[in-house]
Amino acid sequence: NFNLDVDLLPGLKFKTIYGAEWVFNSIKNVTPVYELNATSKNATSKVEDKKRESSYWQWENVLSYTKSFGRHNIGALFGTSMSSYHYSNLEAEDYNLLVVDIDKGYIDTATAPEEQSKVWGGAEDHRIASIFGRINYNYDEKYLFEAVVRRDGSSNFSREHQYATFPSVSLGWVLTREKFMENRPSWLDFAKIRLSWGQNGNERIGSFAYTSMMSQGKNAVINGKVYTGMLPSGYANADLKWETSEQTDLGIDLRFFNSALTFSADYFVKKTKDMLLSMPIPLYTSYGSMTVNSGTVKNEGIEFEASYRFKVGEVNLGINGNASYVKNTVTDQGPDRVGLNNIGGGMGGQVSWRENGRPYGFFYGYLHDGIFQNQQEIDSYTYVDSNGKTQLIQPNAKPGDIRFKDLDGKNGLNGDDRTMIGNPNPDLTMGLSLNASWKAIDFSITTYGAFGQQILKCYRDFSSSPLNNYTAEIFQRWHGEGTSNKFPRLSSASSSNWNRVSDIYIEDGDYLKIKNITVGFDFKKAFKKLPVQQLRLYLTAQNLFTFTGYSGMDPEIGYGGDDYGWASGIDLGYYPSARTYMIGLNVKF
Repeated sequence: NFNLDVDLLPGLKFKTIYGAEWVFNSIKNVTPVYELNATSKNATSKVEDKKRESSYWQWENVLSYTKSFGRHNIGALFGTSMSSYHYSNLEAEDYNLLVVDIDKGYIDTATAPEEQSKVWGGAEDHRIASIFGRINYNYDEKYLFEAVVRRDGSSNFSREHQYATFPSVSLGWVLTREKFMENRPSWLDFAKIRLSWGQNGNERIGSFAYTSMMSQGKNAVINGKVYTGMLPSGYANADLKWETSEQTDLGIDLRFFNSALTFSADYFVKKTKDMLLSMPIPLYTSYGSMTVNSGTVKNEGIEFEASYRFKVGEVNLGINGNASYVKNTVTDQGPDRVGLNNIGGGMGGQVSWRENGRPYGFFYGYLHDGIFQNQQEIDSYTYVDSNGKTQLIQPNAKPGDIRFKDLDGKNGLNGDDRTMIGNPNPDLTMGLSLNASWKAIDFSITTYGAFGQQILKCYRDFSSSPLNNYTAEIFQRWHGEGTSNKFPRLSSASSSNWNRVSDIYIEDGDYLKIKNITVGFDFKKAFKKLPVQQLRLYLTAQNLFTFTGYSGMDPEIGYGGDDYGWASGIDLGYYPSARTYMIGLNVKF
């Protein structure tokens, strides 16, 4: 690592930072495994050879200038940033069956059959280069202005789309420095209004999505012999470009009672466009998906943050809280709706969807309308077809099966009867912390909560392993007329009751967590003559309590499978957050 700071002239400074690391790893193992019989000693020897190499460097340069002219204050900054990352690996395995001395296991790679040898490897390469500039001006710390522009280039895109420009601008007005605020109440210390607009970019899609890479391992049989060939590893998209997020923010900052109480509020609108997503494509292309720029999502909301510090006798207290309400909507999906398949759990059809006017990644499926209690209910659940004949909506149903809602009233139960059954995005998130100290004792507690979201809970594979264990909820199943109107009967075979994505899997995911509680005692404050600056013993408990109505192991979950990063809130039985207890000691000399 290299750092250099230089004061060139009054107000003019130059700073450069360079850091690099390189890692090389090579491992070779020979592992003999022996199998004895009556006449010989047979050894299967396995040779593994692994070579991995990675390198990373980053170089940043900043030139800054500040100057004051009376009440006018100006500043300017210009900089560059470059980084490069490379990773490659080459691995091989070779096997051979030999008659050898049991103490001299080896492998003869020259005579090993091809089917007992394999070589594989891969590489990743990523480079990014940026130039940026900033100018700021304030008059008497009353009127504030700042503008930033940066141009970023990424190796994840083709040369035609490597670079993009992202500007931003902000304004501030400190009301309490105005003359008309000179006679303000003594309890009001500070008031400021802020307005900002800006853009930033995202290029995190992995390397080489814009071009065709070759992969090995696909076999073909020609004249009775098996040949191993190569083919493109994915569907390339040379038109990929930067994803852009644009945000407008209007805020206010207030301080009261000698800054003991602070309060901030923000109204924001954030639009993300040209989103970098993995989208399904027709299987006749030989690939299931490709990376594209698609869709626009709008997040609109309000954020609040407040803190209050006060004293009761010899006890110092502090309270900090924040809350955020966000409405999430897909505003431009394009001509087609998009769904995510194969989340696990053996359920058929799409689960998470993107669609104009709906929340991002909402749950999509059938609505549950109770359980068929007897054959008469099945026979009376009908529709009239185009020929005027009365038909059963679920002709294959049996008592104990789910009655799914026929939303369109046409052609019985089919894919057109699916709808939004849940939203994984919370409406409200909040956090609250309390800290206190008295003499040598300190205490703090931190909480976090999310409200308004749903979770799709599916712990078992209903399709390929229909006899796998259920959770205890299965005791609420239908096992005779009148026993249940939510959970269907059990079946030893795969059943549409469980394979269809429906709202029987949807639960409210509201929760409030006690994230951290810490109690400490500083012996230095109690015993002043100790030869240290601090000697603090503390006990911490993490994830101590979770208050929720969710029946799963942990409501704080997320999911983004098959490169579909927009799918979330799907609980496949992930290991819950661990409750952790720690004891520690802080010593300062």
